[in-house]
Amino acid sequence: MASVTEILHALNYNHIYIDGVGELVIHKESICVGNNAVIARCHIVGAEDDGDKLLRCYIRWRSPIQSKYDHTFIPKAFTITTLMGESQEVDVSLSDWYKGITLGQYLENDSGGYDKLSHSVDALVKAVLDLPYAHGDIQTDNILILEDGSMQLIDYDIIWEAKFIEDIHEGHFDVAPDNIHIARVNRQRDAAAIGYLSVMIATMAHIERLNRKGYRELNHRDFMPDLNSDNITADLKRALTVLGNCGDSTHYQLAQIIIDNRQDICALINAKIKRIL
Repeated sequence: MASVTEILHALNYNHIYIDGVGELVIHKESICVGNNAVIARCHIVGAEDDGDKLLRCYIRWRSPIQSKYDHTFIPKAFTITTLMGESQEVDVSLSDWYKGITLGQYLENDSGGYDKLSHSVDALVKAVLDLPYAHGDIQTDNILILEDGSMQLIDYDIIWEAKFIEDIHEGHFDVAPDNIHIARVNRQRDAAAIGYLSVMIATMAHIERLNRKGYRELNHRDFMPDLNSDNITADLKRALTVLGNCGDSTHYQLAQIIIDNRQDICALINAKIKRIL
């Protein structure tokens, strides 16, 4: 595989050629490096659709199974020259470029407007549960708030991680090409994660509303969601008190479903969220 340095060098030529697509113009200021790919904003020269695209140049071996989920995956489409002067073909994918900020950035800025934000998260809950596959890495930095206030789930790369041959918590895995499959993706985990965000942001919205009415006992920042926390269950139990006092039965029941870790969590959350959409 080509190295990160070699891909970055190729993208800095500004104009590149992708087999089966054509010439791309790279927006250099957008280039960044992720765990699995070098990504950049670009547009296709002469395309009828003049919207910008997101280009991923993969720095790890990609499984053919990726094309089953990502129709924009193009294997060996970008030929670059390595530091040794050799030609190297790089797997890429192209998808729509979405303009906005991540939910993580929004919460960090403490921008307010949590009532509207809560409705957008609830709509995203249904969208996530309607996906034909799991995302596997739902977190606030992988949720984009678009200019119209709607939300878009991004960064599906974890779907194509190498197959773990022992307990994933032990860190043992086999990266041989014939042992690749979809790993660390679980629809129940997705449902619990997005449901948790829905509950916590709804709680923040209620507290913001109460504060506007003069009730200052609670600080909404104390309920900021943290999917990396070891105390998610404790967060949900604290939220239950607020949701119960505010008469929000739907989010109250969502919290209970996640705490109970029900096997049918996807169907249960989907049924509850439909009540408020």
